[in-house]
Amino acid sequence: MKLSFSWFFYGRFPYLVVSRSLTGKIGLPIQYRIDLIQEAEEVDDQAFELPDRYDFKTWANESFGVQRGKTHTFQLTFKKSIADRARAVQFHPSQKIISKSNREGEYVIEITCSGHQEVFHEISHPDWLGRVSLRGDTDLMDEYRRYVSLVSRADT
Repeated sequence: MKLSFSWFFYGRFPYLVVSRSLTGKIGLPIQYRIDLIQEAEEVDDQAFELPDRYDFKTWANESFGVQRGKTHTFQLTFKKSIADRARAVQFHPSQKIISKSNREGEYVIEITCSGHQEVFHEISHPDWLGRVSLRGDTDLMDEYRRYVSLVSRADT
């Protein structure tokens, strides 16, 4: 498989955006987290062409990180102890504030995106772990429970 380099951009993580070609035709861009690339090699300098009517900003704003797939709408509820910190972070361009401070002092946001696996990783970060809850459709919550189960079985 040949990957043609296009550009990189920074969000919460740095990404390399490339075009994948399996048949000699230029495909839709794919994002790779730069910090996770273990091996790369330079190939001939090919021009990178996007499909007609392609809007990179829209494409990038539809995902949370590098993974793509089904789009989910879900809510993140941050406990009072970290609400101020969470308010200072834009987790995703689709982020809508549901409650700046509910009765319990929690901060609640809604996000619509693809790449929910990286959302699972984000809310498992020590900054948020145990102090944020996730709510969403049944498929999303089933997948999240599988993720939490897998993490709980990890070797220490």
